Amino acid sequence: MPSPNELKTKIVLKGSFKDIGEDSSTPQIPVTSLQAGSQTKTTEECGSESLVYNEDESDKIEQPDLRKLIVYCRIATMKPWSWDKQRETSVCEMFNISEPRGNELCQDYSKEMLACTERQLVRVYPLGTRFDSSNYDPTLMWGQDRKMTFCAQCPDVWMHLNQGFFRQNGGCGYVLKPEVMRRSSQSSVEYSPFMTEPHPDIPTVDLEIELISGQYLCQDHKMCTSITVDIQTHGIPADHFEMPQASHRDPMWPQWERNQCVYPKKTILMPELCLVYFRVDVMFKSLGNPQLYAQNCIALVNLQPGLRYIPLRTPGGELISQSGLFVRIHKETVLNGSHYYNRDKSQGGPIPILITDTDQRS
Repeated sequence: MPSPNELKTKIVLKGSFKDIGEDSSTPQIPVTSLQAGSQTKTTEECGSESLVYNEDESDKIEQPDLRKLIVYCRIATMKPWSWDKQRETSVCEMFNISEPRGNELCQDYSKEMLACTERQLVRVYPLGTRFDSSNYDPTLMWGQDRKMTFCAQCPDVWMHLNQGFFRQNGGCGYVLKPEVMRRSSQSSVEYSPFMTEPHPDIPTVDLEIELISGQYLCQDHKMCTSITVDIQTHGIPADHFEMPQASHRDPMWPQWERNQCVYPKKTILMPELCLVYFRVDVMFKSLGNPQLYAQNCIALVNLQPGLRYIPLRTPGGELISQSGLFVRIHKETVLNGSHYYNRDKSQGGPIPILITDTDQRS
């Protein structure tokens, strides 16, 4: 498979079509280049072995000219087969599985799926019965190394997590998966997204957040009666925490007493997949229930220790001018019982240089 850098400025198409053996009349000529002047592999060079394809004949591509464009993302249906035989399949085949099937494989075949995703692309699409166009929780799929998740149906918390996760790399669409997933066969202890104890090869993070104040949390302050700030962490199941909510009757400049809104220290077992979600709900006079007004989702690796300003966004993801939260972040990284990152500059010592991004730095 080409690297993400090699795929820059190119369009990669995916599709499902009949097995090569079913249509021997299709000529095996070089695939049309994704970029003028370059050459790519043919379907034959990518491997003739195939899994069971989508049974819906109407979804299969039969036109030879279209078939030649599908190279690296040939859709195969994930059905029971030998996990040992899976290693012999072509890397040009990808799996397109439904949300229930993805959850089932996470629970029953965690180890096998991690080995599978070392070679194949895996895409998970939402359940067809989501008539309200809601999204599914993508964090469990990321913990299982599902390469592609679809969370863009409506602006809910799951879409916010998806936006925040990929915003950490400049919004380019790619995020490097954790090293323990890239080299799972070389790890001394098997990785599992359902782990409840620290992994010897993964540094954990002790996280503590104190809410200090807010700025322009509701710009339509004459129409609202109170605001509520909610802070959550999302990641693998063991890293899901919802901290106590903080309410205030001043929607413009709410301030909390020192140590009034200190959220207890939590140990994050998989920091590279952990997201910190800040949410502001507003109670309007004309409505009986609080409404989501502003939010922001930041990857834990981008959240710097010390006093920080968290800019807020609309439910759709657009930045709100001059709206934000002031918080104090305490982070301490631990590996095998050794504390080698200090909490903040006030305690002295080196400060870790983490992944930063101009839009994510807080």
